[in-house]
Order: sequence, then C-alpha cells, then structure tokens
Amino acid sequence: MTHIRELVELVQQRFPAYEQCSHEQALTYACEDVVIDVLGSRAMAFAELEEWLQDVCEHEDLDMPVLVSTARRGHVAGSTDIERNVVCLRGSNPTVAIALHELAHVASRAETHDQSFRDGLVGLWRRHLSIEHAALLHQLFLQTELSVEAWK
Repeated sequence: MTHIRELVELVQQRFPAYEQCSHEQALTYACEDVVIDVLGSRAMAFAELEEWLQDVCEHEDLDMPVLVSTARRGHVAGSTDIERNVVCLRGSNPTVAIALHELAHVASRAETHDQSFRDGLVGLWRRHLSIEHAALLHQLFLQTELSVEAWK
C-alpha cells in the first residue's frame, strides 16, 4: 500500500503542470488528480451524468445547473458560471469527480478554490463518490497545507 508521504510527493510533482493557476488552485487540482489516479472515478455518458447530477442536486437542495458539453480537445475538464448556474464539462463521457468539482463551485458559490470550495468538495465526494475518495482528498489537502475543515 502506498504511504501518504508518497502521495504528497506525487501532488508536488503534479503541481507545476498547473503553471497558469494560482498556488492554491494548482495544489487543489493536483490533490484531486492524485486521488483519481489512485482510486479512479467513473465516467458516464453525458445524458446519464445529467440524470445522476439531478439526483445529487435534489439530495443537496441545489438548483440543477444547466449542463453543457464542450469539445473533447483542450486541457480544461470543466468550468462553472456561478451567476448563470451553468456547468460546462468536456467530452461526451465526463467523470463523476469532475462533475462534483464543478458542483462544488455551485454549492459553495466560490469562483476560486478556497477553503469554502474545498470543504464543499470533500463533502460532495464523501456523499456521492465514496468516503475513501473524500478521506484521501481531505488528507492530501491537510498534508499540502491547504486549509480545510476538520474531518467529521
């Protein structure tokens, strides 16, 4: 089994790939990447994901965002327009992790990847991806000195 220190090293190796991002955003993305590399994330056909996300939004008491599929090319996996409640996801088979990342922007009303966003993301992953995914993400946030609320 991989030790947490090895995973933190992987985060540090992945971090520079996000050179156009702020330090906080790059670390957040790198932590998510490592969790998904280790534990995976289910990809769904866009129509299936939309139906699943509707159920998530009902459970979370959120207005369902308008979902838009963007071209497969490019490096941006998703984006969110909080004011218009629109989520764009790349490709016809986005992953649950990416969809929940974008929904965390909607739920937290955070355009950045600040603590309120990270707290929301950990909670969404815990409830709708798996407790294992959420716990590892939370631990990586802590180990890379990204603020996040205490594990409950």
